[in-house]
Amino acid sequence: MPTASWLITARIAVAGFIGLVVSVLAIETFWLPSPNGAGMGAGMDGIGPFLQEAFAGTMILMAFGLLLAGPLILIAILAGAILRPLIERHLLAWSLASPFAVWLFACFFFALTTQNAYFETHGLIDRLSVTIGARDTLLFLFAPFVSGLVFYALSVPRGCPPVN
Repeated sequence: MPTASWLITARIAVAGFIGLVVSVLAIETFWLPSPNGAGMGAGMDGIGPFLQEAFAGTMILMAFGLLLAGPLILIAILAGAILRPLIERHLLAWSLASPFAVWLFACFFFALTTQNAYFETHGLIDRLSVTIGARDTLLFLFAPFVSGLVFYALSVPRGCPPVN
């Protein structure tokens, strides 16, 4: 199945960045509280500082997100360049399965590197199961899932029905 005409590495980079932006916006919307109760119900005096703080928070989270996701995006670009024919043949399967691979990689990384009292007394399998069950690691599934959907949308040629 032919895919979009532009390079697969560019499509992966764009999809990875969009996934990062969407996850940062999701963090700010659902996980972080609004400062000092300012928000949609605040008067005009509270909107300016709220927007400044929200913008500053977004920029800080974007920089932190790029530090975390940057190496994963580079690995995805390298894998995309190496496995291009296979990815283009099974585009939908790769777009749906790759987020789970990234999530498991992130969970494995956290299970190996996190130091606390529980992790020091338990084996790798126990630490991995706790990390997979943690709510915070779902962000490492959400961003790659958005990236996979964006990659699929960028890769399917216009006017052709999706085929797997």
